[in-house]
Amino acid sequence: MSSNQATQTKTDYHSKQCFHCGLPVDLNSQEKLQIQDEERNFCCHGCKAVCKTIIDAGLENYYQSRDLGVNSNQQQNLQEVLDKLSIYDNESVQKSFVRGRDDWQEAYLILEGIRCSACVWLNELHLRQQQGVLDVHIDDITQRARVRWDPKQIALSEILATIVSIGYQAHPYEPSHYLELQKDNKRKNLQRIFYTAIIGMIPMHFAVATWFIGGPDEQGQFANWETSGRWVSMFVTLTILLYPAQEFFFGVWSDLKRRVIGMDVPIVLGLSSAYLLSVQSTITGVGEVYYESIIMFVLFILLARRLEQQARVKASDQLERLALAQPVDANRVDENGSIQLVSVLDLSPGDKIQILAGGQIPVDCEIVEGQSSFNESLLTGESKAIGHGPGDRLMAGSVNYDQPVLAIVKSSEMDSTIAEISRLAESGLENKPIQSVVADKVAVRFVLFILVIALLTSLFWIYQGSANWLVITVSVLIVTCPCALALAVPIALTLSSSRFLKKGILAINMSILNKVQAIDLFVFDKTGTLTEGKPELVDVIWLQEVDQQNALSTLNNLVAHSEHPIAKAMYKQKVNTSIKVEDIQNIVGQGMQGSVLKNSEAEVWRFGSYDYISEFIVDLEVWQKEKIKSAREGNYSISCLAVDNQLLAIFLFEDSLREGSKQTIHQLIMMGIKPVILSGDTVESVSSAANELGIDEYTASMTPQQKMQWVVDRQAKGKVVAMVGDGINDAPTLACADVSFSLADSTALANNHSDFLLLGSKLKSIPQSIRLADKTLRLIKQNISWAILYNLIAIPFAMAGLVAPWVAAIGMSASSVIVVLNSMRLAKF
Repeated sequence: MSSNQATQTKTDYHSKQCFHCGLPVDLNSQEKLQIQDEERNFCCHGCKAVCKTIIDAGLENYYQSRDLGVNSNQQQNLQEVLDKLSIYDNESVQKSFVRGRDDWQEAYLILEGIRCSACVWLNELHLRQQQGVLDVHIDDITQRARVRWDPKQIALSEILATIVSIGYQAHPYEPSHYLELQKDNKRKNLQRIFYTAIIGMIPMHFAVATWFIGGPDEQGQFANWETSGRWVSMFVTLTILLYPAQEFFFGVWSDLKRRVIGMDVPIVLGLSSAYLLSVQSTITGVGEVYYESIIMFVLFILLARRLEQQARVKASDQLERLALAQPVDANRVDENGSIQLVSVLDLSPGDKIQILAGGQIPVDCEIVEGQSSFNESLLTGESKAIGHGPGDRLMAGSVNYDQPVLAIVKSSEMDSTIAEISRLAESGLENKPIQSVVADKVAVRFVLFILVIALLTSLFWIYQGSANWLVITVSVLIVTCPCALALAVPIALTLSSSRFLKKGILAINMSILNKVQAIDLFVFDKTGTLTEGKPELVDVIWLQEVDQQNALSTLNNLVAHSEHPIAKAMYKQKVNTSIKVEDIQNIVGQGMQGSVLKNSEAEVWRFGSYDYISEFIVDLEVWQKEKIKSAREGNYSISCLAVDNQLLAIFLFEDSLREGSKQTIHQLIMMGIKPVILSGDTVESVSSAANELGIDEYTASMTPQQKMQWVVDRQAKGKVVAMVGDGINDAPTLACADVSFSLADSTALANNHSDFLLLGSKLKSIPQSIRLADKTLRLIKQNISWAILYNLIAIPFAMAGLVAPWVAAIGMSASSVIVVLNSMRLAKF
């Protein structure tokens, strides 16, 4: 080979493999980087960004000895593994995927080699045994692990080395790289399927011919064509076992080394037994061969797993869309007004960025110049474009439709709203309904049960003197389907979570689905829940001779420390920061108070509901009482301002009903769920809203404690109570309810502990969530019932010798496929 040819070959090689991860690279890929005077190619922007970070940090030695494949693990010393993985302990590298505080850190990892629930169980158990690992959860559908650890006790590299030491491979989760891994797995699976289907035609055609015209003659001898066909089929089947079916054998070998019985064990035992029996028959010329059954079994398993893989991708589709929604680059504007393209990782709060028309918002930010409309459907489920201008906050992942705008960065990439939503959605799947917990435990032990049944079957037929004892045993091993049971719940749950998110509902606690299905009473707060939460000040009734401008300025500084809708409405009225308010306290559901220094004496200013303020007021005159009575009898929400024991003023607010509230109430009633209003507002204001919405039961002027007691009293009578509130002011009652929904602002996501968050603040999502929860549970029950029923029927028939191996292969594969297809019905909800 000439030197030019050698150079050309080297260049072609680099164009086909990612320099960072080794995955195949599209020949048209533009993801390239100049490293040590040589152009390197990358499969995705994620790998390119990580590589650049590593090189910029002066850690390029990592690429000289980084091959940490599972197969080479045995030849590596643990210290060598740690040395190579220590790259992930570097702060600049961790910046893109690690979050936390001084006492804990957390990261999402991709685990390669996860095949079944036994793999998940082993990895979780092994990691939890490591000192310093605080929590770990592995999703067997997405094959992602969430690991939280104490950085003072254990390093991330040690966690990764722990995973490598038991035969798996782990690396930080990066959305675009994860997508490339999925594409690579799909390509490999299709190659195995096509090879099995095409090459397997040889034994299949031979089997068909044998069925019609084959068989031994009067002397028990086979014709030459049949004998030759058996030998050809033997070698062809061997290639299928060595290539398409190799992952089953490698999986079992890894399981046995770790003393774990995985779900591939019955498959490998069945394939090996059938092949060895067929080889014996081929060599001796006596007995049946089962090459076509082996090929059919391998093909059906590969097809079933391909369908499972598609279902996994579909199930996590919305989660992946969230992860991929944030662009990797941003246009940062410096002090001189020049624009520089930088990595999103390099953005910090306070930076100014330019967002072009058609571009995605890279991080949470606030517009300072320009106006445009934005599509926030990925986050809220609302497809209608929303107009925003200066002072409005934009969420990462939204799309700018019309005009370029300038904005100030408000959060880092890791702390953005979309990142928090993604984390909450992932953690929601960790809280599983009881059906999932039971199914997981049964699935892990089911393989051992299969092996015991197969052993007893073989001993029985040997005792009976049957020549077909091995064939019957193989049928038992093949026909049983632990995969159907293992997949019965996870795929349905992941699909359900994805559908919730698609409709603008963030399911934080999936374990609550059983209670959602059984809701009897649905409690609504009024202000900010049934109403838009944007009250407008209608009138101010002054009850004292005071400096009104000074009073409003003081009130403005007091309410600036509250997130309540009424407080926000007041904060818009006057802006004056010259008056200092100290010792500010928020009394949840009632109001707030603070101290103002006047003439060396502290005055206590209070603002809140009349019931709260009236506790401190004395000596009201008749005309003042008349004013108060008149205000409370109107259809307005009222708040009072007092200084020490004097009532200064009454503020009247008007708030329109939230869009879709009437339809929501009507749908709940049609479902047999009774809506109830519990509010701290006046009776007149609450009754007006209740009458307009068609709600029969309501209670006004309630404190948070009274709301909680109301819920507890109904629960004591056996009622399942759900509640929707703003997630902050209603936190105590929401925590007390059986099922809780929040219309919390996006800035409060991290502190919200409701079961469901309505991201678009659309009440119409509530009936949708109830219907989706009901459908999810019905499908889960159907899946579990089918998996159990199939095995209860198939195993006895196989033990009785009534199921041929090829029929067992079809039954086993079909069982998994039925569970997957049934779960996929959720994708159309």
